[in-house]
Amino acid sequence: MHIFVNGYWKTNLGDDLFLYIISKKFPKVQFDIYTTRKDFSVFKGIGNVNLINKRDSLIDRVINKVSVKVNYPLKGSEYDQLIQIAKGYPVYLELGGSIFMLPSNGSLNVDYLVRMIIAKRVKHYLVIGSNFGPYSSHKQLIKYQHFFKSIESISFRDEYSYNLFKNCGGVNYFPDIVFNLSVQNNYKADYVLFSVINTKRFGSYVDKMYTQFVCNQVKKEISRGNEVVLMSFCNHEGDKKKAREIKDRLIGVSKNIRIVEHSNIYKSLKIISGSKKIFATRYHSMILGWVFKKPTFVVSYSKKTENVIKSFFPQQSYVKLTNINENKNIKYTLIDDRTLIALKDEANKHFSDFEKVIQTYE
Repeated sequence: MHIFVNGYWKTNLGDDLFLYIISKKFPKVQFDIYTTRKDFSVFKGIGNVNLINKRDSLIDRVINKVSVKVNYPLKGSEYDQLIQIAKGYPVYLELGGSIFMLPSNGSLNVDYLVRMIIAKRVKHYLVIGSNFGPYSSHKQLIKYQHFFKSIESISFRDEYSYNLFKNCGGVNYFPDIVFNLSVQNNYKADYVLFSVINTKRFGSYVDKMYTQFVCNQVKKEISRGNEVVLMSFCNHEGDKKKAREIKDRLIGVSKNIRIVEHSNIYKSLKIISGSKKIFATRYHSMILGWVFKKPTFVVSYSKKTENVIKSFFPQQSYVKLTNINENKNIKYTLIDDRTLIALKDEANKHFSDFEKVIQTYE
């Protein structure tokens, strides 16, 4: 059976792991995704994940940008293509975390219209593993309440999002899908892993403070005799660019710093497994720190991170990106076995409704 899966397929480790996990959990199901050949390369070797090739010429990008501007899926745009593709599948699955980020001016974006059109044309529409927001208006909330009532099922990954829509029917929340990951943790731990992001989008002051803060923490680790790995979870969003900036600032100790970019799921998991501890800025670097049982410190750049900490492991030490003190002494937190086992057990429930749908076609 072929299922169409829509998500953020731009070589981002967190989202890539969602698809990796569900493909392993349902090996008899063929999962078709719409992305470019370049971004599909990360899934090579996973036999039940298939490519529907997305055009990515200059003209295509222009049409897509105009579609966003006029808030309508223009003919030939990737949004129009998504609608046409979805019609050919009985099951349409949205799989991802921050897939409901809404405009700060309080309006609805083209994604909302596309979702409403597809919901009317497919038999089963499910959403797995997301959080809602950020959003900025009551209108956005009301419209998405209407949308969620129109689809079969949605499982959130935090209590905050669940509480916004718990009266819509078919709405649940469970710990992040990545807790379903089966991991090996038997590699020699011989470096400290830093997950970094490009913070320029938060303004020059925040970017300056974050960069200096990370540099100071890297220098502290090297002074303690540790090697450091700066890891880019998503080059598309500028992680590698920030890693290079940090390394370039630390010329005197740069021989002890290695930059690693996510381009292969298996290699990325091996890198994380081989770390002593994790300085986590990417949301999923925090989750993977818990999954691999690594002492973890978190820089939170989004409410989604804080909401998940509050929902599932409030003991986790973290600092908000906007509250960084560049010379702050930080504490790494190790999750306890009891909490981790409970999170893994609950996270498996994300797939319950999807499994029921699949069984009707067997």
